[in-house]
Amino acid sequence: MYRSQKSIVLIVLMFFLGISIFGQTPTGTSLERLQEAATAISQGQLVKAESLLDPILQASPRDADALNLLGVVRAQQHKNIEAEQLFRRALTSSPNHVGAHVNLAQLYSTTGRTREALPILLAAYKLAPERADVNLGLAAIYESSQDYERALQHLRAIHRTEANADYDQLLLKVLLKLNRLDEARALALEFKNSSMADEEARAQFALQLAGGGLVDEALEILGQGRRDSFPIMYATGVINGGAKRYDAADSALSAALILKPDDVQTLRAIARVARARGELEKSLSYLVRARKLAPDVSGVLYDFGATALQMNLYLDALPVFE
Repeated sequence: MYRSQKSIVLIVLMFFLGISIFGQTPTGTSLERLQEAATAISQGQLVKAESLLDPILQASPRDADALNLLGVVRAQQHKNIEAEQLFRRALTSSPNHVGAHVNLAQLYSTTGRTREALPILLAAYKLAPERADVNLGLAAIYESSQDYERALQHLRAIHRTEANADYDQLLLKVLLKLNRLDEARALALEFKNSSMADEEARAQFALQLAGGGLVDEALEILGQGRRDSFPIMYATGVINGGAKRYDAADSALSAALILKPDDVQTLRAIARVARARGELEKSLSYLVRARKLAPDVSGVLYDFGATALQMNLYLDALPVFE
């Protein structure tokens, strides 16, 4: 399952773009308001969405579609208890409302309640086995439980036209876990030629690809990104560093630091590159900056202490390990 509540918005849109999301069959003003509310949610206009849903629920408090969408609003507001109650009210009103099933399962997954999410998604799957959001949710749960074959089965059930960057990343992860490298390469080529992925998605896909040993394919994907994009430059630096291409790594991470001078992860990454090249003073200077920005992060402290020890700076290193 996607790991952020923001992804519930994507599910809302899928409901409206699919065959039908409605427990009943709304018409006229009610239908227009529901569609307008869904659009408002997708644009982050939660107050507007709620103002559109309120009149529907005042006139019909058991309207499953309005309850479902208001649940999405509450989830976006991080009001998880209210969101859960609204999704459950939608299901009480319309037990076969697939959208409410998926949203409730999504809420459970994002709050670490995966065991509760699975039976809800399985119930949705019985109602609509062809739905992309249902199959994607099940695939994510099975992947997280390391049941990769079953995850792949549900990913294969999703038509390519319904896929997005999140789907691609999950499919790539499963293929790499199953050591299906030829299929992973084919997916990478398809992803590279797609115009749908944004820079963040491109960077995450490339990092995952490189983690599976497909470094050249990962760098090809990043090569199509913008040089003024922080995610692209950071990922390029990290992947080159992992491949011991230190000059390229240093160049890319330096560019990333220009874009985000106070990014702790980038400071740690470029410090590791400098340390690998034997430039200990340079490495320590980056870690000093990182330590000022994140004095309590254990990874920063460890990197600082290890580098200081390499430089025989025992008085600086020892307090870190106490």
